[in-house]
Amino acid sequence: MVGDIISYRDKVYDILPEDASVLALLEDHSAFFEGPVWISEGAEGHLIFTDIVRELILKWEEGGKVDVIADRFSQTSTNAQSLTFDLGNRSVVLRGPDGLALDDEGRIVYCGFGLRHLGRIEKGGRRTVLAERYRGRLLNSPNDVIVKSDKSIYFTDSSADVTRADSDPDKGVSYSGVYRWSEGEISLLDNDFSTANGLAFSPDEKYLYVNDTRRKLIWRFEVDSAGLLGTRVKFCDMNDDPAEGVPDGMKVDKVGNVYCTGPRGLWILSPDGAKLGVIRTRERLTNLAFGGRDGSTLFMTGPSFLWRVRLARNPL
Repeated sequence: MVGDIISYRDKVYDILPEDASVLALLEDHSAFFEGPVWISEGAEGHLIFTDIVRELILKWEEGGKVDVIADRFSQTSTNAQSLTFDLGNRSVVLRGPDGLALDDEGRIVYCGFGLRHLGRIEKGGRRTVLAERYRGRLLNSPNDVIVKSDKSIYFTDSSADVTRADSDPDKGVSYSGVYRWSEGEISLLDNDFSTANGLAFSPDEKYLYVNDTRRKLIWRFEVDSAGLLGTRVKFCDMNDDPAEGVPDGMKVDKVGNVYCTGPRGLWILSPDGAKLGVIRTRERLTNLAFGGRDGSTLFMTGPSFLWRVRLARNPL
């Protein structure tokens, strides 16, 4: 172990400098940060991310300036709910947006964790609900989202509604699953999950990685020409590590390495599933994004922190 890096294979130093260290950019123990996305704009660019407790989308700029770019989501959401989440040292109530992505027009697509919908923020700031029901049932807690090159949107719905009566109009779908939204239509792709969460495509989009937080597994699916999911294989099992942390946010770099939150911090896995290394953090992680001026910065969110790690090269 050197610095904040636990090395399992020397190849990890192709990705991270040997003395790489984790720098805290923001700390707020009343927040729950998620969904980081880097936006390249002008000479600098900026990071956007969510605070699910305060129902905010925030912008962080080099130099440390933080601004609110969207707020008060539940006030305009018909089906908003409050979800209590136990972090061990504190409990938080999550009502706002969670995972974020950008579509081909640069619009922000968001998963409304407490809002029970998949939404989009238009260029002028107006919010559009893209999907809130599947076969008549409400979504439960949309969690993470990615946009495919064909403009279709893939997202996870983390929880299953098994307590409300079937006659209750607020009853949600009875499983946790992965969905595809395209041209106004929503399709269920797979629902064999305890808690479907982070997802990411391989560089050629022939595979989709989806993790299951409660089972501490990452699955890899074949993706066919229609965008549907085929054979699934177990890509990574994190159950052997008893430390704090679970699979949550996930990204893939240009050569197919998979970066996923997990026990002790951020796991870096080769395209064949070998564990290359772990970036240690002092709080469990929620998500990550690549960015910075030259693209060689890794940003990570925990419930209370925004962190930064310099990489050895641009991963994208």
